[in-house]
Amino acid sequence: MNPCASSACCPPTSDRASRPRRLAWLLALTGALLTAVPVAHADERTEARRLFREGMTLVERGDAQGIALLEEAYEILPHPHVIYNIARAYAELGLYRESIDAFERYLEWDPADAAEVSEFIASMQEILDEQARERENESQAMPEHEQATPTESSEAATERTPERVTDLPSEARNQGVYEEQVVSASRFVESAVSAPSSTTIITAQDIRMSGLQTLAEVLRRAVGVEVMALSPGDQQVSIRGLNQRQSNKVLVFIDGRSVYIDSLGSTFWNVLPVGLDDIERIEIIRGAASAVYGADAFSGLINIITRAPGEGGSHVSMTAGSHGTLRTETVAHGRQSIASFRVAGGYARADQYELEADPARVDQVLPSRDPSLGRRGIWFRGDTRLNLGRGVALEAGTGVSLNRLSQYGIGRLRQLFIDEFIFAQTYVTLTTPVGITARVFWNMETADAELAVEPPAAIPLVTRDLETHIVDADVNYRTQFHLGVDHNAAVGVSYRWKSIEWNWLSDDHTQNHFAAYLTDTLQLRSDLQAVVNFRLDSHPLLDRIQYSPRLALAYQPTERSSLRGTFGLAFRSPTFLESYVDLPVSVPGLRGVSALSLGSKRLAPERMLTTEVGYRNQDSDYFALEVTAYLNLVDDAIVSSEVSAYTLGDYGSGVTAYADDIAAFSVGQVRNQNESARFMQLGAELGVRVFPVRGLDVYGNYSLHDTRVVSGVPSLGREDDQRTSRHKLNLGAQYRAPFGLDLGVDFHWVSSQLWVETIPDAETGASFGHFPLPAYAVLNARVGYRLLDGRLQLGVVGTNLVDPRHREHPLGQRVDRRVLGTVNLGF
Repeated sequence: MNPCASSACCPPTSDRASRPRRLAWLLALTGALLTAVPVAHADERTEARRLFREGMTLVERGDAQGIALLEEAYEILPHPHVIYNIARAYAELGLYRESIDAFERYLEWDPADAAEVSEFIASMQEILDEQARERENESQAMPEHEQATPTESSEAATERTPERVTDLPSEARNQGVYEEQVVSASRFVESAVSAPSSTTIITAQDIRMSGLQTLAEVLRRAVGVEVMALSPGDQQVSIRGLNQRQSNKVLVFIDGRSVYIDSLGSTFWNVLPVGLDDIERIEIIRGAASAVYGADAFSGLINIITRAPGEGGSHVSMTAGSHGTLRTETVAHGRQSIASFRVAGGYARADQYELEADPARVDQVLPSRDPSLGRRGIWFRGDTRLNLGRGVALEAGTGVSLNRLSQYGIGRLRQLFIDEFIFAQTYVTLTTPVGITARVFWNMETADAELAVEPPAAIPLVTRDLETHIVDADVNYRTQFHLGVDHNAAVGVSYRWKSIEWNWLSDDHTQNHFAAYLTDTLQLRSDLQAVVNFRLDSHPLLDRIQYSPRLALAYQPTERSSLRGTFGLAFRSPTFLESYVDLPVSVPGLRGVSALSLGSKRLAPERMLTTEVGYRNQDSDYFALEVTAYLNLVDDAIVSSEVSAYTLGDYGSGVTAYADDIAAFSVGQVRNQNESARFMQLGAELGVRVFPVRGLDVYGNYSLHDTRVVSGVPSLGREDDQRTSRHKLNLGAQYRAPFGLDLGVDFHWVSSQLWVETIPDAETGASFGHFPLPAYAVLNARVGYRLLDGRLQLGVVGTNLVDPRHREHPLGQRVDRRVLGTVNLGF
């Protein structure tokens, strides 16, 4: 009700007339406030970079005011090179006490040149001690009535030009400070502008400002990335098409270590033992990366990079809201002598978007103990880094999570409840000053699963004691040399051992994989470089060694812009499930009848020839642009398309028979096979990000993608499959006010899709159904406030605000709207 609706308060006509004036006053007041507040960029890295550049320009001129700008940049976003340059600037000005204090702050980062810096600190301290002795001797030699007062002594010391230290350590460090850099494109740090791949970086600030609670949801903002939520526990991420109900063409890392589930060829995003608030950045490589990382990086890779042990802030955070959503996280970083450590843990849960079936139905069996639970998990992580001196460092750690979640199966399977899902990763990494890095890590997964809904008298479909083990060892050598031109090269070898026990497979299996790789960046001219990648992979089920070459040329007309062309080959090897599955599945409506899902050990790897052209411009601190076009040719896609019904002769000849353990006959089979048709993917990506000076960061990106058959005949039923949206649009904005207010909004829209999926069939056991998916939109928003110098952050988050009850897969749940409250306390 309008509180001013009665004539006693104000006449209705006056109220209507005053609304435009009130709106004008409101806009004027808002404009005045924005004009009055100090300049504040929403993007911390961009603002810190601007201050750093201005500060270094003044320092190089000998202007001490540049130090204040460097300190401001360091306060916004701490970086060891910034505090190094501050210390060096003080030393050049002869302010040795201040220089010592700054260098001691620099040593807290455990830098590789700690010994050199410590010697320099000692030399400055000797000068200060000598100056103090000289002043004391001069004071003692004077008659008492001529001795200066303490104030006069201090002024005289300030006016005296101090002795200069000439052996300053190295030169000022400008390279790469606050620039957008990646480590995933070539296995070493390089500029995102000159990297041989299309890259997207999602920063810690992007994650915080979004308020989103799962890693997959955070990735929606990236151009070319497809995110599909089937349930709160099942979110699938693809890059540049090739969407699957179990996405199997994107390799996912945590700090460079694979967390890809090899048994299924997928990533279970909600079981990863990593805290959202401890992520430094997420690097997304769009496009084939098999030449660097092998089979599973078929259409791209995602590297989740956390803060190094001892370098992050300690904090406690909590999120709670509608539909049983709860997330807690605690992270503690610390240092002691040569050791740095991190200890972290958390808990998360959320209810389903909707139930698979009404619990009141009597024609269905719901074996799940809690069908309304979408996901629940608890995780722990501990890491230690030992700086052994002389550039040698040893890092080790482990992460483990225990989960229960709903997941959607492949083929004819619908929703599954996975119980006691344990994921663990343990690693050891040795880094040496001669360029050799050795690493080994062990991944382990165990789980039990059952169908969320079973018809009465259906064949029980239960996963019992799934257990997989992966051991991955890698030795890498990096070097820089001049041979005709400057080279930045790395070579390495790796070994991967896989083991699986699973009742869905024909037997227990182990595999041994070997690989060797080379990457070399050649600086042909100051503005032109070439990147050559080549990798060999040996797979036990493939007849020959797989090779994955890639060549990229990057021309840089300016330091922070580039025009790049890339050509390469990629492959994806068959998973355990595709090779060995032997699983009877019920046929609805028929008792004692099943259909077999069968794998094949004769599958060829999926192959892709890829080429792309891209332009990136980051010349301005207020604007960034990326444009990319790509063409992919995909062959031998692995699909479940061979459907055949058994005949009476098959029963008589022993091809199939009555199965006593499930009390059923098999009426047919579905077998994994290679697609005979060749598919062409044609796409373009446009991304823009603008950083205005008054606290606003706006981004927008658009993806165009088309998949079509260019030769051969696709498997029956897949002729019309268009499971990747042709159009995808992302828009968003962040506002980070100087007085503590945070505003963030992200909008995501995708065009319609058409999925061709395997469904149960009474005659053959399986057939194909066409499932259209309408276009849908997702709007997420956050309002937050920073207190206690940013150590306390409060927020309210709304997800799926404009299109509730939409589906992101035709067989998935309808996504609901949720409202959450968040609090984060740093200490």
